[in-house]
Amino acid sequence: MFERKGKIRFLPKTHINSYQHPSRITELLNGIMEYRIIRTLTCYSNSNERIVFDVQLQNFDLVEFQKEFLIDENNPMYDSYELKAKNLPFIKAFVPSTVGIYWDFNNYAYFVEAVES
Repeated sequence: MFERKGKIRFLPKTHINSYQHPSRITELLNGIMEYRIIRTLTCYSNSNERIVFDVQLQNFDLVEFQKEFLIDENNPMYDSYELKAKNLPFIKAFVPSTVGIYWDFNNYAYFVEAVES
Protein backbone atom coordinates (compact mmCIF):
# COMPACT_ATOMS: atom_id res chain seq x y z
CA MET A 1 0.00 0.00 0.00
CA PHE A 2 1.24 3.52 -0.69
CA GLU A 3 -0.16 7.03 -0.54
CA ARG A 4 -0.08 9.45 -3.44
CA LYS A 5 -1.86 12.79 -3.74
CA GLY A 6 -3.95 12.12 -0.67
CA LYS A 7 -5.33 8.84 -1.99
CA ILE A 8 -4.48 5.43 -0.65
CA ARG A 9 -3.66 3.00 -3.38
CA PHE A 10 -3.04 -0.68 -3.09
CA LEU A 11 -0.34 -2.33 -5.08
CA PRO A 12 -1.35 -5.61 -6.68
CA LYS A 13 -0.07 -8.63 -4.81
CA THR A 14 2.78 -10.36 -6.50
CA HIS A 15 1.65 -13.82 -7.49
CA ILE A 16 4.43 -16.32 -7.13
CA ASN A 17 3.82 -19.89 -8.16
CA SER A 18 6.14 -22.08 -6.10
CA TYR A 19 6.08 -24.73 -8.80
CA GLN A 20 7.60 -22.37 -11.36
CA HIS A 21 9.69 -20.03 -9.20
CA PRO A 22 11.09 -21.73 -6.08
CA SER A 23 14.20 -19.53 -6.07
CA ARG A 24 12.04 -16.38 -6.25
CA ILE A 25 10.17 -17.42 -3.13
CA THR A 26 13.44 -17.89 -1.28
CA GLU A 27 14.51 -14.44 -2.48
CA LEU A 28 11.25 -12.89 -1.28
CA LEU A 29 11.47 -14.54 2.11
CA ASN A 30 15.04 -13.29 2.42
CA GLY A 31 15.69 -15.19 5.61
CA ILE A 32 12.47 -14.08 7.31
CA MET A 33 11.16 -17.59 7.58
CA GLU A 34 13.04 -20.82 7.31
CA TYR A 35 11.45 -24.20 6.95
CA ARG A 36 12.56 -27.65 6.00
CA ILE A 37 10.73 -30.09 3.79
CA ILE A 38 11.06 -33.78 4.54
CA ARG A 39 9.80 -36.58 2.36
CA THR A 40 7.80 -39.42 3.79
CA LEU A 41 6.31 -42.70 2.74
CA THR A 42 2.77 -42.62 4.10
CA CYS A 43 0.46 -45.62 4.23
CA TYR A 44 -3.32 -45.18 4.22
CA SER A 45 -5.97 -47.80 4.89
CA ASN A 46 -8.22 -48.39 1.89
CA SER A 47 -11.14 -49.17 4.19
CA ASN A 48 -11.24 -45.87 6.10
CA GLU A 49 -8.51 -43.72 4.50
CA ARG A 50 -6.78 -43.22 7.84
CA ILE A 51 -3.01 -43.06 8.13
CA VAL A 52 -1.59 -46.41 9.19
CA PHE A 53 2.02 -45.23 9.35
CA ASP A 54 4.45 -42.76 7.88
CA VAL A 55 8.19 -43.11 7.60
CA GLN A 56 10.72 -40.44 6.75
CA LEU A 57 12.60 -41.38 3.59
CA GLN A 58 16.39 -41.42 3.84
CA ASN A 59 18.70 -39.74 1.35
CA PHE A 60 15.86 -38.35 -0.73
CA ASP A 61 17.12 -37.55 -4.24
CA LEU A 62 14.70 -35.25 -6.07
CA VAL A 63 16.11 -35.98 -9.52
CA GLU A 64 15.81 -39.74 -9.04
CA PHE A 65 12.25 -39.45 -7.72
CA GLN A 66 11.28 -37.21 -10.63
CA LYS A 67 12.56 -39.86 -13.03
CA GLU A 68 10.85 -42.73 -11.22
CA PHE A 69 7.48 -40.99 -11.02
CA LEU A 70 7.78 -39.35 -14.47
CA ILE A 71 7.61 -35.84 -13.03
CA ASP A 72 8.88 -32.73 -14.83
CA GLU A 73 12.34 -31.65 -13.66
CA ASN A 74 11.03 -28.21 -12.63
CA ASN A 75 8.44 -29.72 -10.28
CA PRO A 76 9.78 -29.92 -6.69
CA MET A 77 7.33 -32.76 -5.89
CA TYR A 78 5.48 -31.08 -3.04
CA ASP A 79 2.30 -33.04 -3.80
CA SER A 80 1.45 -36.65 -2.92
CA TYR A 81 2.54 -39.30 -5.37
CA GLU A 82 0.97 -42.74 -5.25
CA LEU A 83 3.37 -45.63 -5.01
CA LYS A 84 2.59 -48.65 -7.16
CA ALA A 85 3.99 -52.16 -6.95
CA LYS A 86 6.29 -51.37 -9.88
CA ASN A 87 7.96 -48.66 -7.71
CA LEU A 88 8.92 -51.06 -4.90
CA PRO A 89 12.47 -51.85 -6.04
CA PHE A 90 13.14 -48.12 -6.27
CA ILE A 91 11.52 -47.00 -2.99
CA LYS A 92 13.08 -49.72 -0.84
CA ALA A 93 16.47 -48.02 -1.18
CA PHE A 94 15.06 -44.95 0.62
CA VAL A 95 13.16 -46.67 3.44
CA PRO A 96 15.24 -47.04 6.62
CA SER A 97 16.57 -50.59 6.99
CA THR A 98 15.18 -50.75 10.53
CA VAL A 99 11.63 -50.44 9.21
CA GLY A 100 9.97 -53.65 8.10
CA ILE A 101 7.02 -53.05 5.80
CA TYR A 102 4.60 -55.71 4.71
CA TRP A 103 3.51 -54.34 1.34
CA ASP A 104 -0.22 -54.97 0.76
CA PHE A 105 -1.57 -53.00 -2.18
CA ASN A 106 -5.00 -54.61 -1.88
CA ASN A 107 -5.74 -53.15 1.56
CA TYR A 108 -3.45 -50.12 1.71
CA ALA A 109 -2.38 -47.20 -0.46
CA TYR A 110 1.15 -45.82 -0.24
CA PHE A 111 2.21 -42.29 -1.10
CA VAL A 112 5.43 -40.32 -1.27
CA GLU A 113 4.65 -37.00 0.37
CA ALA A 114 6.38 -33.76 1.31
CA VAL A 115 5.79 -32.40 4.79
CA GLU A 116 7.11 -29.31 6.51
CA SER A 117 9.11 -30.00 9.65
